[in-house]
Amino acid sequence: MDNIIDVKVSELKSELQIMKSDECKMTLTEKLEKVMHYAAQLAGLFDDRKLDRSTDDMILIECAAILDAQKDEDIGQMEDVVRGLKEISKSNEYGILSLDISKISEMVFSNNNPAHVGIGILEAIKAYQAQPVIPIDDNAYIKNKKLTFTTKIEKCQCTSKNDRVNTITDQRKNDDFFYILCPFGIGDTFYVCAFIEAYKAINNISKVCVIVKENHRAIPKWFKDVDSIIVSNELVESLKIFSIDKNMWKLDNYLYGHFKAYIQDGIMGFYEKFYSVYDFVSKYKKIVFELDDDANLSCPTFEKFDEDRAREYGVDNKTVILMPYASSVPALPEEFFEIIAKYLMMSGYNVITNVYKEGEEPLKNTRAICEDIATTVGLCENACAVISLRSGLCDVLAFSKVRLFVINTGSDIYNLSYVIQREGLKETDCTSLDKLNQVTSEIFTFMGLV
Repeated sequence: MDNIIDVKVSELKSELQIMKSDECKMTLTEKLEKVMHYAAQLAGLFDDRKLDRSTDDMILIECAAILDAQKDEDIGQMEDVVRGLKEISKSNEYGILSLDISKISEMVFSNNNPAHVGIGILEAIKAYQAQPVIPIDDNAYIKNKKLTFTTKIEKCQCTSKNDRVNTITDQRKNDDFFYILCPFGIGDTFYVCAFIEAYKAINNISKVCVIVKENHRAIPKWFKDVDSIIVSNELVESLKIFSIDKNMWKLDNYLYGHFKAYIQDGIMGFYEKFYSVYDFVSKYKKIVFELDDDANLSCPTFEKFDEDRAREYGVDNKTVILMPYASSVPALPEEFFEIIAKYLMMSGYNVITNVYKEGEEPLKNTRAICEDIATTVGLCENACAVISLRSGLCDVLAFSKVRLFVINTGSDIYNLSYVIQREGLKETDCTSLDKLNQVTSEIFTFMGLV
């Protein structure tokens, strides 16, 4: 039975790739109906007549990609499914505390979704949101999506009044810090930290403390003008929700380090001013930090990572690291990266796949690495080259000495050329599957294989 399921999953993946191609002329409604029908047949093969979590998540991801490509089409009777997909797709960027669980539930139990696609993530979200109190530490809590400070947050004294944070005083040095929240992805945190030097100078700020997620803890350490760091996933999520809910973007000692957002009818969007500047980094400079055009980014100083240490991870100057996964841009077919990996291995390279989160698997016949950001940068600097789908990690690697080839399948506002141009950095746009042959040729030219 397992072999039959594997075959059927493979067939479904092939169907989904066809649906995502420009050659497919099916409407959005037709595609979603076909996927849900196929999912129901597949679920019937499992003992409990329920999709396993990995297959369930795969279908959600692919449906979200189809929806994103045809988002302007009429959705017909699949409206409840589309609402749920849109809500789930926000989780990577905004966190699951911000999701409207009713929309996801309506999708899962819709008559248009007989396999209950999404049941896995629905159960996970219910379990997370059911926690009535999430402690930040012994004296600070988030309850019912409202932030309440009593005395301290990781050695920092906090007071509040009328649901607004008034002061945050650091007890370690008995001095006042200016606090900047980093609530989104790796690239976002990187650019927030890179603009701190300019922000301190223009605003006459002496000391800045950044508040970051656990997996971003290394980023502020690369910038000399970051004076202190608070690492707390709960605090980041709490302050993000609090800032958006209360429109609290800036206080005397606090800055929300992202674009001003709003929630309307359960959907998060950004204020129109967000679109008044074109490229991604200029948005941060002018909209988040309100800096002049001539304000400069600070360059990071990365931890030294020698060759001997890299070899302990199996990385040397004949290693190519592939990064086929990203949250901010559409995915490419897995087969594309597998072809690249196969050709590189035939050419004598040791090929490694970088995986970052649950559900990401190494490419066929390659070994996976899954390390913290600082270690990943060090390994990449000791490899021959990195070939990556455009992600926040590319922003970091662009400022390193890594030989880097970037494939941008999303908007050109993310083009790295707006920010940095250097030897050994190559990027190409691939917004259509028709360009895959061209991109493949560019990669082989970059690697000196043609």
